[in-house]
Amino acid sequence: MDKPEEYIKFVTGKMVDFIEMPQEQRKENRKKAKAAREPWLIRWFGLGGFAITQWMQSRNSSAGEELTESSIMSENI
Repeated sequence: MDKPEEYIKFVTGKMVDFIEMPQEQRKENRKKAKAAREPWLIRWFGLGGFAITQWMQSRNSSAGEELTESSIMSENI
């Protein structure tokens, strides 16, 4: 795409394809793209965001296990 004319042809072709596509298909494509996106924490913070998510999940699950164990102990007494 060295020449501006080629770029204008490319953009015009993309616009025509978009306009000719039925609205239902555009909505469906948008939903598919949204579902395929990574969670915002990972998009913003990368692997650090993933680590924070895993850490928070492990904290929440371990707190839930402690509550479950203590409730079991109190029932047995």
